[in-house]
Amino acid sequence: MSEEANAKTAEKCAAHPGRQAVAECEACGRPVCVICAVPVRGRVVGVECVVSVLGEHTQVVVARGWSRAELAAGSGLGLVAVASVLPWTRFGEGSAFLGGWDAVPSWSLLASVAGVVTFAVWWVVGRRRRRGGDLVAIAGGIVAAAAAFLGFIHPPPFTKPWIGPVVALIGGVIAAGGAALDTRRAGRVG
Repeated sequence: MSEEANAKTAEKCAAHPGRQAVAECEACGRPVCVICAVPVRGRVVGVECVVSVLGEHTQVVVARGWSRAELAAGSGLGLVAVASVLPWTRFGEGSAFLGGWDAVPSWSLLASVAGVVTFAVWWVVGRRRRRGGDLVAIAGGIVAAAAAFLGFIHPPPFTKPWIGPVVALIGGVIAAGGAALDTRRAGRVG
């Protein structure tokens, strides 16, 4: 490795001082890390210089990680999905593996379907960063939590509720709360 290349890799990113620079922006010369380096037409430029290289009518979308509220919404929906495989009653109907999916229409089935379907839809919509993902998570979390609560207070005849409805209720509340917080945060930001 040449001395000049060693000097460039020893630099820190202009936008992220804690990260090692991997290149220099070919538009302004600032050091950029792997997150800030954007390949454009065979050149490496920083995020701030993309518009100057591509033209002023270019829309730049910067990828971001999941917020805590988004992670809470997804984790809550995942918890409801996991609850669907747990026993929902101590004995009788719904007491075995996949207890939330018992054949008789019940509150456990509604909570299980709401949790799994909402998680799948939220994952697809949420990964694309559409605002509708939060609304889907709020609605699904509320439906799953309400159905789990009703499954807990009105179990199938001759049975007693067990762990499934409790886990689904907690997951539904976490999902709806996390998505509501994310919606509130998004409303402030943009």
